[in-house]
Amino acid sequence: MVLSRLSFFLLSIFLLFVFYILAVPSPVLAKVIGECVNCHTMHNSQGGTPMPGVGNIPETGPFSALTRGTCVGCHSNTGSATIKTLGSSNIPVVFNTVPPATGTELAGGNFYWVVNSGESYGHNVLTIPGIVQDTKLSEAPGIPTQAQNGAPCDGCHSKIADCTSCHNPYHHGEDERPVVGVTQKGNAHKAVYYRYLANGSSHHSAGGVSGIEDSDWERTKSSSDHNEYKGGVLSTSGGHDADRSMSDYCGGCHQKFHDSSLVGTSSPWLRHPNNYALPAATNKEYRLYNTQDGTTIGPYSTEAPVARPVLSGYTGPSSTVTPGTDQVFCLSCHRPHGTPYKDILRWDYDGMIAGTTGTTARTGCFICHTSKDGV
Repeated sequence: MVLSRLSFFLLSIFLLFVFYILAVPSPVLAKVIGECVNCHTMHNSQGGTPMPGVGNIPETGPFSALTRGTCVGCHSNTGSATIKTLGSSNIPVVFNTVPPATGTELAGGNFYWVVNSGESYGHNVLTIPGIVQDTKLSEAPGIPTQAQNGAPCDGCHSKIADCTSCHNPYHHGEDERPVVGVTQKGNAHKAVYYRYLANGSSHHSAGGVSGIEDSDWERTKSSSDHNEYKGGVLSTSGGHDADRSMSDYCGGCHQKFHDSSLVGTSSPWLRHPNNYALPAATNKEYRLYNTQDGTTIGPYSTEAPVARPVLSGYTGPSSTVTPGTDQVFCLSCHRPHGTPYKDILRWDYDGMIAGTTGTTARTGCFICHTSKDGV
């Protein structure tokens, strides 16, 4: 009798555990988890005074959606850390008011350099303190022709008013797949895209990006610890509705840097190609991508990442790069938020000197153009 009761008790505990696992969503990368109070306040009042904002940058509420701050307030930091803790939630920081800790800048970069180094060091997101409209550009370089014709396109394509010009922050969206970018329950406005990259306007609500998200936004990064980016086809018309690739999304505002009719489709290129496979021919320099020994292909480089034309077979990051398949794309060379280098490049272009055997050999451009340095 004792054994029977014990067995029944253990079985009950097991069944309750199984029910809990099935009924309660597990923590996932894109979905915000933690206590509601970390981000929301019901009445913006505590102890008879307004609630303090969640960010280190002073902000005065109340804010829409009952949040305790704006996108900028939440994702900024007056210290050098690029991930901060808010209650039980980890928050990626895209704007530090002091230099980000060396080597810990996140995949998208940091707006610190736009504010402190100048407008050529990042995108001019006008809601970030210290950033103003570009003094040299009145619209996005490479802007699509249809946007040049005026409303309603130029409101999004000519300038970046705030974070939602690029991101649609559906922070409570379910994301239980390794590849994000799948419409939820047939409702485009409920879709969860890679890093919420879906234009906020009704014109492009279904034109988001697919990808695999690194759990710490690439604060730590290596050949086996990184985001996986969706590649696609070289566009014939620009825009960011074509294939949910990162480059086609960038092409929504920078079409003329991406449209095949303005870039070309083979050598000699008119502009640098993207969404274009690294050539695999044995007589091509690119077949030795990131080579470490000069004779074999090297591992995936977070300094010059590649995009994968098909991500459906991936369950996480891969260190393998395959010329002939894997592609150069916009983020192979740039970080979208900001970098220490002009033109938001991932490296100092002034250090790219053909024939060098110095410290810049096998870095930057030479990760793909492997025969151009002197090593």
